[in-house]
Amino acid sequence: GLDLRMMPYACLSTGKDVGMIEVVRQAKTVYGIQRQGGKLAAIQVDSTQLHKWIKEKNKGPKYEQAIETFTHSCAGYCVATFILGIGDRNPDNIMVNEDGSIFHIDFGHFLGHFKKKFGINRERVPFVLTEDFLYVISKGVENPRKSKAFQLFQELCGRAYLALRRHANLLITLFIMMLPTGIPELQSVDDIGYLRKTLAVEKTEEKALEYFQNQLFEAYGGAWTTKLDWFFHSVKHM
Repeated sequence: GLDLRMMPYACLSTGKDVGMIEVVRQAKTVYGIQRQGGKLAAIQVDSTQLHKWIKEKNKGPKYEQAIETFTHSCAGYCVATFILGIGDRNPDNIMVNEDGSIFHIDFGHFLGHFKKKFGINRERVPFVLTEDFLYVISKGVENPRKSKAFQLFQELCGRAYLALRRHANLLITLFIMMLPTGIPELQSVDDIGYLRKTLAVEKTEEKALEYFQNQLFEAYGGAWTTKLDWFFHSVKHM
């Protein structure tokens, strides 16, 4: 199997609008980590703070393990958030554990129901993959997009996408079974059509992989739009 070292923390509904969520210890939001790096990091100008934080928390041989853990979990969540169409991915909704594992929280918007501002989609990339993450994956090299580590990361994302796509029928069936639950953004079969699109169920495996690779290129190619959105989020919450 493909171990992506993801962190599916437990959630339990105990009543209407009431429930419990598992506490993940030794974890901070990306924005919380950025704020520790000073004003430039806090307003999204300095993208190296996340890597510095992980390096500080993992001295000696633990550093290599932490980078590997981050790379695998980042690949897993890139694929998962893309397929499920998870929205509102600001730096307060993404967390990192001291061991290097990255994970997402707050899933109020999914299946492509992205938030809008003045009628314009705030999220203009398929999923979040900013320079902050690339600096960690490439161990802080100056131009992370040209690094060997980033090439390997893209291959890992492709493997993860195909692994999940092979279970497309099961995933779609599970969402169909959830239609009667009354989840606001899962009301009809049309909503599930978003899964069929992201899983590229009508394509061959080769064409599906090509489709996902294009989405990956769009994600890091348009990362500046994410950073701009993060900038406004950061200024608002400073």
